[in-house]
Amino acid sequence: MLSKKKPQDKVDPEYLVGLDTASAQPAPAGVKPFIKKHWKPITAAICAAVVAAAVLVPKNSAKPTAASAQYVETRPEKRNIVNSYSADGTITAADTYTVKPMVKGTVLTADFEVGDTVNKGDVRHLRFELPRDDAGRR
Repeated sequence: MLSKKKPQDKVDPEYLVGLDTASAQPAPAGVKPFIKKHWKPITAAICAAVVAAAVLVPKNSAKPTAASAQYVETRPEKRNIVNSYSADGTITAADTYTVKPMVKGTVLTADFEVGDTVNKGDVRHLRFELPRDDAGRR
């Protein structure tokens, strides 16, 4: 609510007849009295103008920059796409096991070599020579 007018006292018209109206001073004219009387609507208008300016005026930091990339236009053609990757390094096994024989002897042949992959359930054969004292124990 901006302002509320106060009720004025009723004045008897006979009282006003005796007053000299020419000597009464007119309301003061100028900017200051107007501002004093209407300061609330003026303040509201200024606030609304500031908010409108902040929303409607574009920000300087949002200017797009010119793209510096240059493009070459070509016709599409069929090609082979090749992805290649090379690297140097050392590969180590996740799990290693030590295999020990249950009998003593010399291995003559094996159907695998050092570094071969062995999967669960694979059967590998060794041909070996037993010493003479162990040959009859089987």
